[in-house]
Amino acid sequence: KYPPRGERSIGGDPWYHYGPQYPRTANDDTLLFIQMEHIKAAECVEDMMAVDGVDGCYVGPTDLALSLGLPHDNFENNPVHKQAIQRTLDACRRLGKIAATNTYSLADARTKASQGFRWITLRSDMDLFIDSAKSQLEELQATLESTEEVAVAGKGVR
Repeated sequence: KYPPRGERSIGGDPWYHYGPQYPRTANDDTLLFIQMEHIKAAECVEDMMAVDGVDGCYVGPTDLALSLGLPHDNFENNPVHKQAIQRTLDACRRLGKIAATNTYSLADARTKASQGFRWITLRSDMDLFIDSAKSQLEELQATLESTEEVAVAGKGVR
């Protein structure tokens, strides 16, 4: 947050882009979230969420899993991982803070919403871009393979 609520720098030119009132209104117009991506953060989440000016936290489930020594996939049912997420959700509820998280499928998003996460992202822009590119390439390859003359030239395309 900007002074007097915080110590954030006013470096750069935000008032040129957002108007001269920006340094005075930004504290009310923005939210401050803490990244919850390590087990050490989950262990002291209550203290972190109790800090004045913190509006909520964003749980990175994969990075949280990695901090526990778990693989980057198939970690959702690990009891320590589940307990860390529940502790974070409970702290946010108790302190009136927003719990946010990333999800990897629509089913995952529904589950996280039912658990109490109030803000949910669905995968990353890079994940979505790569899936779309793969789908387009597969469609192109299928089209090329159905045309004998072009299929020879297209066989090496990957």
